[in-house]
Amino acid sequence: MKQPEQVHQGLKQEMAAILAVEGAGGQLWGKDAGTLAAKPAVILVIGVNGSGKTTNIAKLAWSLKDDGKRVILAAADTFRAAAIEQLSQWGERVQAEVVAHQQGADPGAVVFDALTAAERRGADAVIIDTAGRLHTKVNLMEELRKVQRVIQRKDPSAPHEVLLV
Repeated sequence: MKQPEQVHQGLKQEMAAILAVEGAGGQLWGKDAGTLAAKPAVILVIGVNGSGKTTNIAKLAWSLKDDGKRVILAAADTFRAAAIEQLSQWGERVQAEVVAHQQGADPGAVVFDALTAAERRGADAVIIDTAGRLHTKVNLMEELRKVQRVIQRKDPSAPHEVLLV
């Protein structure tokens, strides 16, 4: 390896090999690097309050946009004050469309509308931002199950990736 780009690619491949876990990685990526297995690829992001879900969604959206993908962000955290505004600002910064309803709206309805918009607009990926929750909060866990049912009504193989932040 004589060129800096060759070194960079070699390091990238080695790091990926070190971090790879057999059977991990969900169904998001196709056989070729940089291709999505489904269109739209549905990515559900979950985690506890304050763990950085929305910020990581923005980073993922930026990466996909940088690869030439059309990304839609679903503002399904309708519980936290300013969550919709925060995701909308990130969407604007990374040039990704955001599908949102009002605060307090049904997260399942937001997800349904985002998936419908993705189909109509030919989006490559839908990234779903959910409200932070602990597994002990029964009503929030049921809400998450409902979101999953809505997703699977649109595409039985989805979500293609669930990211726990």
